[in-house]
Amino acid sequence: MIMNTIYKTAFLLALLVSLSGCSNWLDINKDPDSPTEDVIIESVLLPGIETSVSFELAGGYPARYPNAWVGQYAFNGLGPDVQTFKILDADVNNTWEYALYTNVLKNLNILIQKADANKNTHFKGIGQILMAYCLAVTTDLWGSVPYSQAFQPITYPKPKFDTQEEIYTAIFKLLDEAITNLGSTAIQSASPDDVDLFYWGDLTQWKKLAYTLKARYAMRLSYVKGGAAQADIVLAALANGFESNSDDADFVYFDKTAAENPWYQNMSKFNLLYLDINTYNILKKYNDPRLHVFAEPTYAGDQIGEIVPHQNGLLTTLPGVTSKLAIERTEYDEGESVSPCFITKSTPVALITFAEACFLKSEAYLWKNDYANAYKYLKEGTSASMLKLQQDDAPAFTQEQANAFVASLPPLPTTFENAQKMIIELKYIANYLSLENYNDYRRTHYPVVILPIDAQYSNVPVRFPYGTSPKLYNKDNVPTINFVTDKLWWDKK
Repeated sequence: MIMNTIYKTAFLLALLVSLSGCSNWLDINKDPDSPTEDVIIESVLLPGIETSVSFELAGGYPARYPNAWVGQYAFNGLGPDVQTFKILDADVNNTWEYALYTNVLKNLNILIQKADANKNTHFKGIGQILMAYCLAVTTDLWGSVPYSQAFQPITYPKPKFDTQEEIYTAIFKLLDEAITNLGSTAIQSASPDDVDLFYWGDLTQWKKLAYTLKARYAMRLSYVKGGAAQADIVLAALANGFESNSDDADFVYFDKTAAENPWYQNMSKFNLLYLDINTYNILKKYNDPRLHVFAEPTYAGDQIGEIVPHQNGLLTTLPGVTSKLAIERTEYDEGESVSPCFITKSTPVALITFAEACFLKSEAYLWKNDYANAYKYLKEGTSASMLKLQQDDAPAFTQEQANAFVASLPPLPTTFENAQKMIIELKYIANYLSLENYNDYRRTHYPVVILPIDAQYSNVPVRFPYGTSPKLYNKDNVPTINFVTDKLWWDKK
């Protein structure tokens, strides 16, 4: 069913392209390069939006470079470059313009409006959840961003930038409305069942996702709204949220050209992703067996067969002396053996997971001074992440192995800061390569990060600079910020 839907979607897109080129028999009063309103319907919009959300955001630029900044992985190369914090307006412009504002955000706005006009509340609810997710990605990278006046180019050719507080108000409103819309029993003229690439129209799963995202974003505001109060909101939301790994918001990829996992595609193109010393140190600290899942052993130098971390800003001219990430790729270096891979062509990319939900519960209970439940859900989140982890598309750990590791964890520290540090360190491993790691780092200042060699700045940049396009075409409204030091609204610790 999944492949059939992808093929149908691809056929529809190909058909639109072919029709647009046949201007000799089309009505000359219609623009052949613009699909008609009756063609752009909810079932055509949704699969393309979901694909872009996964590939361009959850597995794209917003996940790649911030994760390098906070030490999830390293590039083999000297600075100055993005991995050593040299980031330019042009570097982020594709994400701002082509992934977000002329792609997913614009198309989600159309989807929501179409569904509203057609009284298809289930499509509308799904669109609102994805809009909330995409808005959070946008504001968490830039701060103030256009929304209330966006997508109205005639009325507002130069939209204002809403504050991050206003954006978060909109995010929670979207999620609350989505939950209501997904619960509607009204007759729908169209169903998302066979075009929804996340949950195949399972509205119960979408509602669980909405509640789990509410918990994530409520925790995001812990230092600006008050940790204990936000903890109550987190726990209330998670009472209706994810209950197991089967609830994860996974987007599935395939062993088919251009349909493979985005990390696989990046590794196949550049073959430059290595285990960073920051991740290595945390894995070693807890004697975590996931070290040997995430990284490949070296095959050259003085430590052949061992896991040797890399560091951003370092260039090794002899291949194989530090450990690459165990990601499948099209080509391997001479002398390099093919190791089991935790990311393959078909590994899903998740928007949020049950493991993360457990860590949100853990930190929420910590804010409420309930250390027993904080430790309980830390262990549950660790176990869930291990049981989901794959090697060559087979489970990397058994339940018994996960249980044994969880039992070996040290007790949760008895002071808030040290306990929060442990929770975030293990969440950082459970959320490996998720864009959420950058948000947690800025919010809590954990884990403590060893900066790249010859880093451009003395701290990890606290946001993205604004892209070239808004500075050129909406310069009067673009906020003036220092992306290295000007913290976001919620970044108050």
